[in-house]
Amino acid sequence: MIPFFSELPTLDLHGLTDFRIAREPIEPGASLRMGHEHVFDDLNVMRQRGVDVYLRWPELWAFPRALAMDEEVGTTNACFRLPDGRYFDVVFLNPDSELVRGLKGRNDIVFKDLSRVLPKEEMVIYAQVLDHQRVVDRIDVEFAESEAAHQFEEVFDPSAPYGHNYHDKVLAYLGSGEPLVLKDDGRRIFHQAKWVVGGVSADDDLVVIVRHDHTVSSRYSIEVNDAKNPEDLDFPRLPEQWGETRLIISRELLRDGENRFCITRELTGEGEAEIYHMWFVQDQRGGHQGLATGPS
Repeated sequence: MIPFFSELPTLDLHGLTDFRIAREPIEPGASLRMGHEHVFDDLNVMRQRGVDVYLRWPELWAFPRALAMDEEVGTTNACFRLPDGRYFDVVFLNPDSELVRGLKGRNDIVFKDLSRVLPKEEMVIYAQVLDHQRVVDRIDVEFAESEAAHQFEEVFDPSAPYGHNYHDKVLAYLGSGEPLVLKDDGRRIFHQAKWVVGGVSADDDLVVIVRHDHTVSSRYSIEVNDAKNPEDLDFPRLPEQWGETRLIISRELLRDGENRFCITRELTGEGEAEIYHMWFVQDQRGGHQGLATGPS
């Protein structure tokens, strides 16, 4: 469809219309779905064969991912805004070409611009809680220093279909205004995770806010200092966007200083959550000020 409507020379990376790619030998045992056995991904050879624009995956998005996407050396990402407001990703293989220079500055084409990307450390949906409360601790999931400082540990179920399942995503908070784009790393928790939170006061309830992304609903029971919290951690079904889930930890379960947490997935849900960032918030009147457990 793409070469038909564009009327441009096109290199089909699966070899459906290219003799050289279609005749590449397939390694024994490496056969994929029909039509997918041959996959060509050498960017330098693409350039040699005259390719300027690489369509990595023909998918439409509600926001311009190119703002924050990583770029391979010698390439530039961009998003084209369609008349209906959605965006289409492309990769330019010759970023210094006259073609790319001519496209920059157009309102309907978005290139990488970190000044328009939110810091991953900031919460969005529940940011208003900081008007009257303070962050006593924060865990950047899948960031080694933060996980080590909080003794973060994922407990794997032998029956799980995968082990350590990490994700690096550029998504947006979608609402009535401009999409708020950010890039974050996280992991999918199939069974259980444990960690330690510091700087906590036992005088006030603790608010836990979790940034997540998943397309199925899931629920995790949560224990604090080996006692079950009355409220579970619920992740609702969402489209492909950033979300935040909030729950309250009763002060009766808390201790001054460090507190041990454990979440366990309930099997009644549709699937498992992808967790990216966690904030732990208490009333500003608490006696412990600032972050407490090293790098976050």
